[in-house]
Amino acid sequence: MFQVSRMLIFILKFGVPGVQQPVSAAKSFNQYQLPVKKSEIKFSITLDDQNVPGQIHWEATDNPNEGIEEAKAISIAVWDHFHKGTMKIDLWTKDMPVDEMKRFVIETIGGLGETLLGATGDAKMAGDIDTLCSDLTRHVEEEMRRQQK
Repeated sequence: MFQVSRMLIFILKFGVPGVQQPVSAAKSFNQYQLPVKKSEIKFSITLDDQNVPGQIHWEATDNPNEGIEEAKAISIAVWDHFHKGTMKIDLWTKDMPVDEMKRFVIETIGGLGETLLGATGDAKMAGDIDTLCSDLTRHVEEEMRRQQK
């Protein structure tokens, strides 16, 4: 019964795939909406006198670890549907090591590839991103080997 009810709610809310529903059906469903879970992510940035981040802390309602967490860098991208563009916020602390920053960027790019594949199914683009990350990782590893000599 639970699955049938959820399917009925899905059909009422989104319609039958491939069949255009009248606007009134979508509007009348709003009175039957189920409770929606709400999650929050908060960032706290401590800046020095030149507005350079000294500390970055974050907390999230769904964080499996309790309490406020410290980070050395954050990268946030928000899609603005109205303007059809991305707002991006990249912050890192003044004591973020360069090698860790490079790793952070490579892992962020790789994560975007995984997101792209899951959201769009575009294996070609995701594969190209994965190849780029592999190339960048080799570059960083070679760079580290040269520095150790």
